[in-house]
Amino acid sequence: MERHIKQIQKALEDKYQENIELEKTVFEHQTMLQQSTTRIAELEDIQSELGKQVHYRTMHHVQCG
Repeated sequence: MERHIKQIQKALEDKYQENIELEKTVFEHQTMLQQSTTRIAELEDIQSELGKQVHYRTMHHVQCG
């Protein structure tokens, strides 16, 4: 009986350590996702600004030409 309890305790400890490692991995992935989301938003802003500049220059060129 005591041996069986020790086996269960060892299995629980192993699972606990596994869960800690998985939690670290999830946290790292969440951090990377958050950074990627921020970068995508920055790139979308840049793309929008470039689109406005192209439109302005195209309209200015049409009016001057």
